Amino acid sequence: MNLRSLPPNLNASERIEARRAMIERELNVDCSALAVNSAALGHAEERNCENMFGTVPIPVGLAGPLTITLSDGTETTVHLPLATTEGALVASVNRGCKALRGVRVDTRSKYHGVTRSIAFRLSNQESATSNWILEHEQEWKSVGEATSSHLKILSYEIDEQDDHLFLTIAADTDEAMGMNMVTIAAQAIGEYIQKTTGTQFITVAANVDSDKKPSVRTYTKGRGYEASAICTVPSAIITDILKTTPEAILAVAKATATPQISSQRFTSPQAKTQRTLSKDPSPIQLLNPLPRE
Repeated sequence: MNLRSLPPNLNASERIEARRAMIERELNVDCSALAVNSAALGHAEERNCENMFGTVPIPVGLAGPLTITLSDGTETTVHLPLATTEGALVASVNRGCKALRGVRVDTRSKYHGVTRSIAFRLSNQESATSNWILEHEQEWKSVGEATSSHLKILSYEIDEQDDHLFLTIAADTDEAMGMNMVTIAAQAIGEYIQKTTGTQFITVAANVDSDKKPSVRTYTKGRGYEASAICTVPSAIITDILKTTPEAILAVAKATATPQISSQRFTSPQAKTQRTLSKDPSPIQLLNPLPRE
């Protein structure tokens, strides 16, 4: 099926209808349940989904209210719309909100920046490449920031292992989620460093920092926004509303945080760092990729 070669005069809704009709005809299936509400389509077919031929409604339930105290001391009450098909999820969240009524919930958020680790292959010039990056910081930063008026590089770190060098940049991407933005910037920086120093540029997405797989750097240093909430819940509420005990909750928390188990997600016995150069005083251990399961 060629779902892309459609008459050029069709609008988004008509293209979706044409694809669905083609799929039904070719595969002998009924896709009528995936019919699209044109008024709610927006730009999804043009910007968000290739070969779009339908939509699926998702139930939305409401939990709350939940009163929290923000980091500036402001108290606010929020309601939580939850899009889910998981039975009992909304009820479970709602019960948690009920348990926190009358309890002070202090929230904190910290912005680490959106990160990318640019990988290079070294050839007997480790110090030269690392030193060049340190000495020409503003130069290569300007190259990356020139790719978008909304991007500002906040910090960076250099890690070396075996014959590889990893330059991890953290950037403020304004109001955008920013992964595409920082990836484009990382590509420009990698190509510029390769052209200027002769060091081979390998990839903009090395395993030192990853947005889709476990990474020790992400685990220990965070990426994007890090949010936390702290509260003290009386034992009576835990017993009456949550139907458990503080001791049972702590036992489960301790079991799920056992170092011998949880650390295996992020480390391997062969993990070793040869050298770390950092603009941040806290060192980061560079780990070998985990084997495929």
